[in-house]
Amino acid sequence: MKASVYLGGLLLATLTACNSSYKSFNTMSEEEIFAYNLNKPVMDQVICEERRGSASRIRNTVCKTVRELRNERSNSFRKLQLINHQAPLTTYSHSRR
Repeated sequence: MKASVYLGGLLLATLTACNSSYKSFNTMSEEEIFAYNLNKPVMDQVICEERRGSASRIRNTVCKTVRELRNERSNSFRKLQLINHQAPLTTYSHSRR
């Protein structure tokens, strides 16, 4: 019984150690990100930016791959195009012409 509890604890500790080695880009230092980017293709390289939310004065550092940033920006551009192609609203000044 003691042996199975010991082996179970050892297995759990090993799995936890494997998962804790994962490090998000937001917690990596500039040197670690530089080393990560050395062998990566351009689209998989990580870029960190300081961003401020629209309702906040606090700046946050956000790290993403070039591919993720490009996809975010192209999605934002598509949304703006959709808004701009909708029918214009008629205002009082335009209706008096």
